[in-house]
Amino acid sequence: MALHREGQAREGNEGSNADAEWSRMVAAKRDAEAKAAPTKMMVAVEIYKRMVAVKGITRKDIIQKFIDEVKLTKAGASTYYQLIKAKQAPPKK
Repeated sequence: MALHREGQAREGNEGSNADAEWSRMVAAKRDAEAKAAPTKMMVAVEIYKRMVAVKGITRKDIIQKFIDEVKLTKAGASTYYQLIKAKQAPPKK
């Protein structure tokens, strides 16, 4: 007798049915997450990319946009700015 998830024993076709059901549940969760509304970070990244391309835009301008559009606090917007900037910056040599 083989063991599967959570130590439960399975025999015969019961295992393949359980595995198929498990696969369906995982796929359904993945689909639901893909269709979910964008996160605040995703929205902020798009704003950052759009604004950083414009000449003359300052850090303060981008943070204010985060506050207005993403509904972040000033501290949260500043943190998002630093995190996004660090990920978007080209690697240092």
